[in-house]
Amino acid sequence: MAHYEDDVVLISPVAARMLGDPSGKVTGKAALRSYFKRALAVYPNLSFQLVDIMLGARERRPLLHESEGSKTGEYMEIGPTGKVSRVVANYSG
Repeated sequence: MAHYEDDVVLISPVAARMLGDPSGKVTGKAALRSYFKRALAVYPNLSFQLVDIMLGARERRPLLHESEGSKTGEYMEIGPTGKVSRVVANYSG
């Protein structure tokens, strides 16, 4: 959690499903920690295989990884303190 800003925002279709919120939006480090704990309870053996880190304009880092049989593209914005301020996750079908 140390690499996230206190006011981080994560948007994910998995979060939408798990949290029952169609926006899929998780706001703040405390809420993100809670979401991660809930996800790990559902997927206790969760692991990620990094496929690629792409360069984005300015402080943006798109990542591609595989997990639970799905490919995931995560777009991360780095805030002024060098920590992740925003994450938008996209999953393959």
